[in-house]
Amino acid sequence: MKLSICIPTFNRATVLKHCLDSIVASLKDHEWLEICISDNASIDDTVEVIKRYQDKLPITFSSNNENIGLARNVLEVTQLARGDFIWLVGDDDYLMPDALDRLYEIMHDPSHKDIKFFYNNAFTVGSMDEILEKEGDFNSCDFKAMLCSAENQKTEFLKLIDHNISWDFLGGMFMSIFHAESWRSGLANIDQEQLLKPGTFSSLENTFVHLKVFPCAFKESKAFINYTPIIIATSDSRDWSSYWYIVHSRWLIAALEEYRKHG
Repeated sequence: MKLSICIPTFNRATVLKHCLDSIVASLKDHEWLEICISDNASIDDTVEVIKRYQDKLPITFSSNNENIGLARNVLEVTQLARGDFIWLVGDDDYLMPDALDRLYEIMHDPSHKDIKFFYNNAFTVGSMDEILEKEGDFNSCDFKAMLCSAENQKTEFLKLIDHNISWDFLGGMFMSIFHAESWRSGLANIDQEQLLKPGTFSSLENTFVHLKVFPCAFKESKAFINYTPIIIATSDSRDWSSYWYIVHSRWLIAALEEYRKHG
């Protein structure tokens, strides 16, 4: 089994460096993964940062000739993936030091052979500085976990669409690891006209493109909830925060309708 960590990025060289540092720290002797990065025509030092890590990580890298928008760049980076499973990680996210050890244990468990979707707990912090201050020591971590329960469980994929489990209906892509072939089978559910619709967050496709794929691709799949946080999501680099109320009140409702449509 091979895991593809897919990172879409744009003009965030500094936080991307920290993200890649966290993968290096977690990598250890794991040889079952690859790192895929799609740069959306950055004009900062993003390309130089990526080149510096190519000797440390098994990186597959692509650079767009022009900015094609976040949603299309998400799709672009998953096209680079050659693994059995895909993990979409934001360039401003940070892997816990034991993340890959934990994932290896879960994903290679013989009793999980039928699992197509792994939903993983995450910490959330306001700033990358809060992470860097820990200097890799997270034993006394007081970060807030996004999932409250402490009991791992195997379940049906559609059972995840519960406000008490996934309050944003799987909107946070960094918490989901999913079967690559199943993902590709659901790409046909994307409305290309809506994907290319101009304007910021003007359609579900260009807001949460993965939520157009998940309901169709995984509606009949088994899922596993891992309550041990393996990644930290930061919010200081989110230049879209002012749009959150539109996203929450309109596009998460549209996402819920997609799930209802598929069961």
